[in-house]
Amino acid sequence: MTIKVNFFNFFNLIKNMFSAFDANELGLNKHHWKVAYVSYLLGDELGLTEFEKNDLIYLGMIHDIGVLPWGKDDHLINLIGEEEFEHCLRGYNFLKNTYFDQYAPVILSHHDHFKGKNKTGLAGKEIPLFSRIIYLADRVAFFFQDNMHPLLVKDKVVEKIVSGKNILFDPEIVDVFLVVAETEDFWLTLGDGDILNQSLNIHPGQHRWLEIDEVISIAQLFAKIIDHKSHFTFYHSQLIAEVAKFAGEIFGFNLEERKALEVAGLLHDLGKLTVPEEILEKPAALSREEFSVIKQHTFYTYYWLIDVFLRRLSAPLLFITRNLTVVVIPLRKKVKKFLYKNGF
Repeated sequence: MTIKVNFFNFFNLIKNMFSAFDANELGLNKHHWKVAYVSYLLGDELGLTEFEKNDLIYLGMIHDIGVLPWGKDDHLINLIGEEEFEHCLRGYNFLKNTYFDQYAPVILSHHDHFKGKNKTGLAGKEIPLFSRIIYLADRVAFFFQDNMHPLLVKDKVVEKIVSGKNILFDPEIVDVFLVVAETEDFWLTLGDGDILNQSLNIHPGQHRWLEIDEVISIAQLFAKIIDHKSHFTFYHSQLIAEVAKFAGEIFGFNLEERKALEVAGLLHDLGKLTVPEEILEKPAALSREEFSVIKQHTFYTYYWLIDVFLRRLSAPLLFITRNLTVVVIPLRKKVKKFLYKNGF
């Protein structure tokens, strides 16, 4: 049986997940939003289709999906851009063989230098076009300084980008950037988080009809990322999803309800992306303040997901987030037997 989830907001799922970085006080200051916005404008100036420009927005949002751990100082982004390949490879491995498989090669090469000598072995036009766009947009977002007025940052950013022409960046994309950079509204939008958010929301293709199994595939990817936040939670969300699905079988839920339970289990800790690693990894007892930070994750989980699934799936997600342990504890022996039988 095929189960459709109507009006699944694909864009909001990606945007809200990466808003977790901004909810974390040590986050990346809307870095991914800026990269998405710049990438979209570069794609528009290059004459790409709406579908391709939408892909650039999604890629801009997820381009640093391989950065672990999150919540570190902003200088990490500079180090990544100039030196490191590891997060590109990790992001590639996260995405391959998932719903986002087509994005994996782009993420692998999104810090490749145009002149070559890259660990991917690619150079020049061999590097995927979207990777070349994302790399330049990433550097624009990094060089843009939020502590200065946006219009005063322009000359410095343009100088940095032009200095990398033919070396770091595709010269054609540099020329396109210079056209985009001429307008004051471009810089003012980069400097205002609310307007940046509005600008990203004004594009088609936000809602897609997806089969529930596609939603599960997306949720599995995000669960993997959530669980990588801490070695204490490795595979936690994936195991909770199996427990929830098994509990649904015992209580006689129909197929659609069991699949919704699986999605709920996979995403129940989405809000933990707001929790700093030093709290998750703390070997001692948490202070009252730290425990309060932990408790906020259910709130963020619910309000990020209600924007994605609407209330049809979000209400069960909140219920399960708050009450799943009540179901799990009496079933512990059956669950362990089930997980062992199925190789978990």
